[in-house]
Amino acid sequence: MHRLSLFPLTVSNVSHPIFQANKALRAVNMISLAEHIKSWYGQRLASLSGLDPTTKEAKFFAKTHGYIPFAELLSMSQRRICSEPRDRVIGMLSLTSPQFRSMVTVSYTEDLTNVSIQVGKACLEQNKSIFYLALQTGRPRPARLPSWCVDVTHSLTFDSLDYFGNHLSADLRHGDHDAEAIVRTFPNKNHIDLVGAIADPVDRVVAPFADPWAGDANELRRRLLAWPDDCLRIGRPALQKSRFDPTSAGDASDPDTVPLAHLYAVAGNITQQVPDGEALRQSYRDFEHYCNGYGWPPGDRLVLLDDTYDQIFKTCQARAYFTTAEGRVGVGPPEMRSGDLIVVIYGAGPVFILREIPGSSELYFAEMRLFMG
Repeated sequence: MHRLSLFPLTVSNVSHPIFQANKALRAVNMISLAEHIKSWYGQRLASLSGLDPTTKEAKFFAKTHGYIPFAELLSMSQRRICSEPRDRVIGMLSLTSPQFRSMVTVSYTEDLTNVSIQVGKACLEQNKSIFYLALQTGRPRPARLPSWCVDVTHSLTFDSLDYFGNHLSADLRHGDHDAEAIVRTFPNKNHIDLVGAIADPVDRVVAPFADPWAGDANELRRRLLAWPDDCLRIGRPALQKSRFDPTSAGDASDPDTVPLAHLYAVAGNITQQVPDGEALRQSYRDFEHYCNGYGWPPGDRLVLLDDTYDQIFKTCQARAYFTTAEGRVGVGPPEMRSGDLIVVIYGAGPVFILREIPGSSELYFAEMRLFMG
């Protein structure tokens, strides 16, 4: 059993969520922050390189590698581009106060990297007590697992969760093919009260098409163009009303602006790292140009069609696009419907859909893809 031990934490000295980098930057001294990161990161890099931190070579190594801006460190942690996973976790914690860091104990293995990152984000965002968890793999797949639970063969999920005050008790099991989570609520609870997690109801859903290549060429063209347009039609207003920045660039009120979170949802391959925003925007524009026949040579059209399939419809084929009441967008199982709960349990890695089992107090999870601006 792998364990990540975070004892009950009370975070009173952190006033901003970690993902609100620009707000956090206004609350710190940039020079001292840069020096702090330089010192910490340089020592870490020197240590990882097998250098004695006191030697001239190690000091030079620290000087040339140690300037890591806050926003870049955030990007490294969220996009998984840092070479050493442990550094991503320690890097985020290094931006907090010594008092906060003293309350966090991370028992690290590489498999738990994303868990550690999410826990750090949760501690900073929730600004309240979080009681955490044990992790375990290799549980058998229950026979009653719904067919719409997707394959999470390589994921680690919770063995157990118990939140303060018995608000929620959950068992998440990992098997060879699927994952299950049974959530038990108590009779006197008419809602799920999560500490260290967010429950966000699904608002609107655009149903997927099962086979994007079925039918004649004109029908294919119509559906390829209509599906992302339908998604954008509900995604743009959802993101505009959210507390998240929906575009990362440009004016959200501009009808020609394609929100980045929407692009991540429709164009992000669920099995690969999402490309940067400009690459997604260009992919989306190229796709629209193809569908509208803007002068692409026949050979280029075939190449672009294959690329479009890989970048967009491999993810969204047989997956529903949805928006939530809090302004999130994403793709999930085709059976998704309005009123389903999207549950972000910090540390679990994936985002889950929560659905009631008829005639039972238990609820099922299925993994999905969620994006925020």
